[in-house]
Amino acid sequence: MDSIADFLIRFEREIAEEGIKQGIFPTTRKIPIRPGKLTHKKFGKVVGTVISSQFPFVVDYYGHCKKSSGFFEHVFRIKHETGALPSMVKVPVVHFEAVKDKHFYKLIPDDPEFLGNFFYVKRQLVEMRWQKNGK
Repeated sequence: MDSIADFLIRFEREIAEEGIKQGIFPTTRKIPIRPGKLTHKKFGKVVGTVISSQFPFVVDYYGHCKKSSGFFEHVFRIKHETGALPSMVKVPVVHFEAVKDKHFYKLIPDDPEFLGNFFYVKRQLVEMRWQKNGK
């Protein structure tokens, strides 16, 4: 595995986005358009803030919501239509902690190494998220 950032790019495209499109992750939720409080912490910087995708969705990484570029396009489309910038919008959400091995088997069954990397990255993110000095 090259890096956590490289893993997350592929995860967001092939698991999160594709899983939403196929109905595997049906959860929708109202998400604030403003950045969250973890954005400027080490955890938020490692995870990142924007997913490169025209599809509007969010991946919730242990309380840090990483939004797609399609999310922001959706926000500005609402502003254009209503004349007011919404503070929150309802979009599909994938909770990183709720992703299981069965999702990998369904979406990318021919890459068990990627599944193995998922468990490694998950452990790394959990440690980073709740470390005492994670400023």
